[in-house]
Amino acid sequence: MRVFKQSKKGDCDFASAALLLLMKHLSNRQGFTNDPCPDVLNDKIVYYLCNKTRKVKLETTYIPFKLLRQHTANGRCLHMRVCAHRGASYYEPENTLGAFKRALEMGAYRLELDVRSTKDGIIVVIHDDTVDRTTNGSGFVREMTLKEIKRLDAGKGEKIPTLEEVLEFAKNNAKLLVDVKEKGLEEKLAELVRAKGMVNDVVFISSTHIIRDLKKINQELQVCPYYRFVADEPLNMKRIKELDANWIYVSWMKISKDLVNLLHENSIKIFVGVPDILEVEEFRRIVKRLSNIEVDEIVTGRPDLASTYASTRDY
Repeated sequence: MRVFKQSKKGDCDFASAALLLLMKHLSNRQGFTNDPCPDVLNDKIVYYLCNKTRKVKLETTYIPFKLLRQHTANGRCLHMRVCAHRGASYYEPENTLGAFKRALEMGAYRLELDVRSTKDGIIVVIHDDTVDRTTNGSGFVREMTLKEIKRLDAGKGEKIPTLEEVLEFAKNNAKLLVDVKEKGLEEKLAELVRAKGMVNDVVFISSTHIIRDLKKINQELQVCPYYRFVADEPLNMKRIKELDANWIYVSWMKISKDLVNLLHENSIKIFVGVPDILEVEEFRRIVKRLSNIEVDEIVTGRPDLASTYASTRDY
């Protein structure tokens, strides 16, 4: 699909100039600097430009490349965004700053992470209720102080980060999907996100009772139930609306075009998780299917592959 018709000669200059105009226009829009992936970019225009800018040195054209990156991967347009599961966890120690940095380098738009509380009430980023699997230590997270947690090696010299450290890292760089693994953190989570000015940048995913509690604290918080918690037959839209959910998390085996349409008609966006262990060709096939049925974000520990294959939506 070509939106602008231009001869081969001068294509790069044309694409570069058009990108400059678009980014200049966007930079003047209120709130643009708070969103690293502005939706106002017309997909058709960007699709054309992305294909053209493979030969353009973006850094020398004064384009905010960090912002443009969120729309592109390997020179093509990303229609379905990529959420990195525990960061680039297929390649780096999960839920560490190293994994999150690598994920952004690989084109991720959002970072998924898990949170729990230490003995002294600090929210840290770790999936399991013990440190045994992911560090060189042992014991329950809730029975260890932050100081004790920070002594541990989470792999490759990485430390278990606090949620506050990840929020500071992600601010103006990435959106977040925060999986709340235990009850009792709601007040602290809401306050941390509010204090950092990131209410619009974070989606909380958890069980229905935790989601309800978060919404009671701050109605503006974005929340996401797992499909299995609201999956009567057919899908219980009434229950989803009662939760005031903004998103829903669905397995790649459960999602369908009809379900996507139903959720989008009710203003619900969709995360779909895809296993990292799949063979590359199977992974590619699933990601392309999800892109074609217009899933909003794919969740995977392999953001590089997802970014590449998500950009091949059929028209």
